[in-house]
Amino acid sequence: EEEIQIQCPNIVDIETWEHVQLKRKVLSERKSQMIATKNRFYLLRDLMYCGHCGRPISGRIIESRAEKSYFCPSRERMRREEADSDNLYIRGRGCGFSRAMNITQTDTLVWSLLKDLHSKSSILKEDVRTRIYKDNGVQILSDKDVKDLQAKLKAFQKKHIALSETLGNLEANRLLKDMNEISYETIVLRVKADISELEDQMLTIRNQLIGASNGKKWTSWIKAFGNEVDSLDNKTDEQKKQYVEALVKRIDVKYNEVEKEHELLISFNLPIVNDGILWRTQDKIVGKGRNAIKYDLKEGDRQTTLVVQKKGENRLKVNT
Repeated sequence: EEEIQIQCPNIVDIETWEHVQLKRKVLSERKSQMIATKNRFYLLRDLMYCGHCGRPISGRIIESRAEKSYFCPSRERMRREEADSDNLYIRGRGCGFSRAMNITQTDTLVWSLLKDLHSKSSILKEDVRTRIYKDNGVQILSDKDVKDLQAKLKAFQKKHIALSETLGNLEANRLLKDMNEISYETIVLRVKADISELEDQMLTIRNQLIGASNGKKWTSWIKAFGNEVDSLDNKTDEQKKQYVEALVKRIDVKYNEVEKEHELLISFNLPIVNDGILWRTQDKIVGKGRNAIKYDLKEGDRQTTLVVQKKGENRLKVNT
């Protein structure tokens, strides 16, 4: 029996598929937490992961015991199962997160750090954000531009389906002896080249639409929070969480047994750590009768380490 290959177009491109699967994985990891704690508010929990075993950090609030803590669920299981202490750092067999973090203290320190970074960051200022967004794959497009891209993508998708059907028809003609092998191979190569070029164009448009979507989110974020650093403390809990999740990508937490302190590696969506503007001399704009202020942007980092020391000392140390 002869096998016949039929070219079928992907419903979604690989990049979009992987992006959605990653989001589903994150939601799946947090699902049980969200159900069990839907009546509790955690500012940072959904961004935090254990730096020892990789599991999502859990939160626990028990008002009757005045307990508010972030902890690693792997450590809890290790205690119940009495795992061998020699395997503390092996994934899946417990971890080194041996002491929970106080929620109030941790939230306060991280919140203060974010506000401080925001107040000093040049990227988050109005006059440079468009340039920085573009460098980081974030595009600011009008609604008309977005609709035009969507229409263009739809047209490409229809053409992609038609070309895929053409490949199927060519295969059928070859099997029915309505086309010789040389003609078949020549046309198939041409059609496949057209399909490949079309897929590249479709991927470019999809990336532009993703960038536009991110740009819209950041524009809304700037409008809501960008120029209000001093009033952030007056926001609601949910608004504060929205603010934090827009800036922070994830937080990996390790416990330092020797120093008795937690180390929080905070990763940001934009390079806002120690960024800045290097101003250049003013240049005359010919025929305009005014000066143009030019500058170079000092590239910042996307990560910083916050060390949360044991309760009572209330000391903050930031390694950048």
